[in-house]
Amino acid sequence: MKDLNNIVYFVRIGRTRQPHRSERTLGVAKSMLSQHLSKLEEELGVQLIKRTTRTLQVTDIGARYYEQCLVILQEMDRASSMIDNVRTLPSGKTSNIEPA
Repeated sequence: MKDLNNIVYFVRIGRTRQPHRSERTLGVAKSMLSQHLSKLEEELGVQLIKRTTRTLQVTDIGARYYEQCLVILQEMDRASSMIDNVRTLPSGKTSNIEPA
């Protein structure tokens, strides 16, 4: 199974396509973003993003992978929201005793 953090960083990098924006948005150093991206590319055996000092260009396979990762992350958010909604519902026994 792939490291989900690497996928999250890839999606954020792919969304902004500019290293300094990704860095600011995530609050993570550019070198850390690059490490996560490199680990993911190594795990997958493909280049997802072509990097230069100023721009990022998502490769064809990177764009297709990005779209699938978006779906996965959206579904994870949806699942977390469902749990949050259940946790906020009142729970426990109700009493049949009427106040005097």
